Amino acid sequence: MVPALLSPNAASVEPFVRAAARSAQTSIQTRFETRNAFLVNVPLFGPASESPQSQDERADEILAAALVAFGENGYADTTLTDIARGAGVSTSTVLRYFRSKDEIFREVVRSTLIGSLSMRDDAAVSAQEPSAADAVRALARRYWTMMERPELVAIVRLAIGELPRFPELAVFHATEALERFVRTLERIIEGGIARGELRPVDARAAARTILATLAAHALWFAYPGIYAGITGRDRERAVATTIETLIQTLGPVSPTTQLAASSDEP
Repeated sequence: MVPALLSPNAASVEPFVRAAARSAQTSIQTRFETRNAFLVNVPLFGPASESPQSQDERADEILAAALVAFGENGYADTTLTDIARGAGVSTSTVLRYFRSKDEIFREVVRSTLIGSLSMRDDAAVSAQEPSAADAVRALARRYWTMMERPELVAIVRLAIGELPRFPELAVFHATEALERFVRTLERIIEGGIARGELRPVDARAAARTILATLAAHALWFAYPGIYAGITGRDRERAVATTIETLIQTLGPVSPTTQLAASSDEP
């Protein structure tokens, strides 16, 4: 699985990178259109200074171009010239915002992962889910929906591929993304156990196992041309059966069993 993650064949990656480019550019355009108009004081002599707002927009454009370049060429084969060309600026302009290619790569990974965390928090599982099993179902589907974002999958692939060069990015992904997700799952499972909906299990181990299954399937769903032999052609069926298999591993307690158990209590 790992070799395919790091270097899937070119035919499968090319449309994926184009989708990532469209997604990144759409995100930038949306931010630009929703920002309020602003006035820039132009001095009598010399060039007009950029406002903080326009500086943010330019930095966003550079990062979006970098995401596309890294996705197409990999880290080693991407140059500052490639990034500048994609952003429609000069290399010297790129260096005004970022000191090096390393810094650009770090910021691309961090900003994309942080964006995914915000999206996940916005779509957090409601405390009003009818049951722990329903909460796990909802969380699994939301995870896969989030992982369908082309730029996020591209960034995770790049971060893993460049692990020896940027170990801190792997640590950031582990602590800020994966551990948060495991803690959310753990709370759901513990709540289900406390309410008698799930049999007693090691909640942390169960959460970790569920995340591993979701992550593997996210990769398989992202590259159906490669992994359809594993998941089958009917993705929705694969989603539903995988989720229900995970639920069954938690040993959900049926309402009849719950009623019998409560009646046995003194």
